[in-house]
Amino acid sequence: MPRPRTPGSVVNHVPPNVVGDEPDHRPSATHYERFLLWERSSRDTLEVKRTYIDMAGDLVAGIVLSQIVYWHLPDREGNTRLRVSRDGKLWLAKARTEWWDECRVTPKQVDRAMEALRHTGVIETRLYKFNGAPTVHLRLNETRFMELWETQIDGQAQALRNTDFPLRGKSIFPSGENPSSPEGELHLPRKARSLTETTAETTTETTTTLTGAPRSPDDTEVVALVNSLTGNGISHKRAAQLVTRYSHEVIRTQVAALVYRKADDPAAVLIRAIEEDWAPPAEYRKAQTQLERVMRQRCRREEQARQQAEQTEAASALKTRQDEWWNRQTPDGQAHLSSEADVRLRRNCTFLFARGAPRTSSKLYQSLLDNERRRLIDERMVGTVVTEG
Repeated sequence: MPRPRTPGSVVNHVPPNVVGDEPDHRPSATHYERFLLWERSSRDTLEVKRTYIDMAGDLVAGIVLSQIVYWHLPDREGNTRLRVSRDGKLWLAKARTEWWDECRVTPKQVDRAMEALRHTGVIETRLYKFNGAPTVHLRLNETRFMELWETQIDGQAQALRNTDFPLRGKSIFPSGENPSSPEGELHLPRKARSLTETTAETTTETTTTLTGAPRSPDDTEVVALVNSLTGNGISHKRAAQLVTRYSHEVIRTQVAALVYRKADDPAAVLIRAIEEDWAPPAEYRKAQTQLERVMRQRCRREEQARQQAEQTEAASALKTRQDEWWNRQTPDGQAHLSSEADVRLRRNCTFLFARGAPRTSSKLYQSLLDNERRRLIDERMVGTVVTEG
């Protein structure tokens, strides 16, 4: 039973330094305690089925394939997640740089993974414009994908039939009942977020929940909450009751606020806080405000970096098309275009010729001349590689 609330049972204290601007030597939870709380409650995870890794033949390619499969699965309402239509097909439009936010894969790793998936025939790719920039569009080759999937599943089933050990169903209960989690720890990963919420709705397994019913999309959250409560000393049975009876938002808030309460009996204090919906300590609210400000700043920086990367990628693709067009011209055609670019340069950049003709070998002259030449190439290119679908 939780102890009565007394002056000595719950005392607010100063939170640890969230932003880290200056050292904070005031009493606070240790970094390790904060780490344990984060580890128990965080959903910053990726869910990747080993079958996809086997199909792709590579860990990184398997992660990318897992995300591609997610985008091709229907959402909770049964509608397609794909929104881009080109040439009568639905595509996933995603720049190389966007994969990092979604599954922590670098652009170079994306290139290698895409090449591996194309080589196996499991995906097809095309280059179209998206939001005004050339972007690789991709989609699953469903026939080839199902062939590889069935091969892997059949192989796994045969391997299981050949083993001498009985099969065990998965369970979310403690005491070591989960065969893949030692000492009964619960590891139900949740996918990271990018342009959409990649949650446990991609899971096709049927498992057992706290009530014995088939899993629903909300069960992953329930299990995470139970884990966070049991990790603070509350029994599994009591934790399940709290999750059933009280708001999940209240539970999340009280678990996060517990680190800011100096409690002799954390489990009892946490139960009381949930049941009575205690107001979070002022230090917790201040820390949350600081954290939200830091996250907003980080999001702005990431968005700026993403936009800059897209612009750089678009400029590089455009320059490549311009160079290809230029190389297809005859020497006379190139000379005529350069002469016309020089005329435009003299008209548009009069300051460059104010004191006579500049040195044509200078870097400034060559750079400005190249810009004019590329503008002319843009005007004269016919039937560009990238078209609006």
